[in-house]
Amino acid sequence: MSTASSLCSSTQINGFGGGLGVLRTHVSQPKTLSFTRRRISTVVKATSRVDKFSKSDIIVSPSILSANFAKLGEQVKAVEVAGCDWIHVDVMDGRFVPNITIGPLVVDALRPVTDLPLDVHLMIVEPEQRVPDFIKAGADIVSVHCEQSSTIHLHRTLNQ
Repeated sequence: MSTASSLCSSTQINGFGGGLGVLRTHVSQPKTLSFTRRRISTVVKATSRVDKFSKSDIIVSPSILSANFAKLGEQVKAVEVAGCDWIHVDVMDGRFVPNITIGPLVVDALRPVTDLPLDVHLMIVEPEQRVPDFIKAGADIVSVHCEQSSTIHLHRTLNQ
């Protein structure tokens, strides 16, 4: 099962939450029960860079992993001029997946290079420990993977 958490500005996210409400359908038969769920709405705020996109938009978000890191700033500018919508940043820690890639310092270095949303994809163990670092560095969207052994405190990550 894979769960992603995104920080999207002024977007209504409707979900099911809370506990199950139990309603007895017949007083004379206490074994007959029906279950209902309460709907809750949450407003999640992020940056205005994300506001102009809707869920129905097709978004082109090239990953910086395919860039020449010696020319990263130039290549991000080139894909921006070419018309991409977001910049995708794959973060791998060598534990969640075998590869090791980049950290918040690269996101911080990219923030002044482009006004495009930085879509940071965390493939790391215990992402709740790093989400604030990437947001502080300038990430507009942070996505995490939910894996039983690696994302122990997903609720903390989502609360961030």
